[in-house]
Amino acid sequence: GISGSDNLGNHTATTNINLDGNYLSGDGDSEGIHVDADGDVTIGASYGFSKFSVWDSNAVDLDISSITSTSEFGMSSYGNANGGNELNFFRARGDRSTTTGVAYFDVIAQFNAQPHNGSSSFQAPFMTVRAVGTTGTIPTQIEFNTVDNTGSNDERMVIQANGNVAIGQSYANYPLQLNTSINGVAFGITDENKSGNLTHAMLINNNNAIFQMKDSTASLPVYLNTSGNSWLTGGNVGIGTTSPTGFFTVRANGTGEDNGFKLLGSSGFKAVMVYSDGSGKIELANSGGGKNIKIA
Repeated sequence: GISGSDNLGNHTATTNINLDGNYLSGDGDSEGIHVDADGDVTIGASYGFSKFSVWDSNAVDLDISSITSTSEFGMSSYGNANGGNELNFFRARGDRSTTTGVAYFDVIAQFNAQPHNGSSSFQAPFMTVRAVGTTGTIPTQIEFNTVDNTGSNDERMVIQANGNVAIGQSYANYPLQLNTSINGVAFGITDENKSGNLTHAMLINNNNAIFQMKDSTASLPVYLNTSGNSWLTGGNVGIGTTSPTGFFTVRANGTGEDNGFKLLGSSGFKAVMVYSDGSGKIELANSGGGKNIKIA
């Protein structure tokens, strides 16, 4: 047996240390650091897929921590090839020898944040890549959350496998879909300053489906309300023309009734119709659709 102790720190190696397939272990068991004949390093196993691997039968954590300063994780690549630095995430079910496919909604990759308030902190994901299929190409979606130190994570945006983007909700039926229950505004483009004044703004409000546009003075020259008053006060309005010469200008694209200006009664009958047959006509109709006055 071995008696006494040996301070390994006072030895200087005069040649490379050959582990010969064995581990550098803390207790003599087959665990710890393994270096194979190609120089690939694995912690927790004698096999790996890259120059450095970490394996364990339970969850694996790899921490990079600084006691007094910031921590960084850096990757560098050189050469003339188009490829660069990559961060790959592999996900399968089963174990290494009997790998099976992922299940619906399995997490493929996840990035967590853990803010500390001085006394406690909890980890929560701020970005997640999740499987939304189990066969074929295995489509995925990307979820973005905001988190706090209680571990709460509020879903803010989802990019679906079909490319649709949901903001403020989990699913989108259209290329861009927004939850109108957030602050009463479904969509906004603004020059909002710190005092909260909205200028040069375009807002779509969930209250009665309101569309409003503000100018540099924060006034509302354009206001469209599906259940209330609406107005356009910015200048002349043109339909069929980009150069209206009066307060309201309509330019027809042809002649005949189908290319005229119509005001309809509540039952859909023509009340007033203006159209051109080359010389111009004005027609007034009664509630039954009959012609009362016709000016040619």
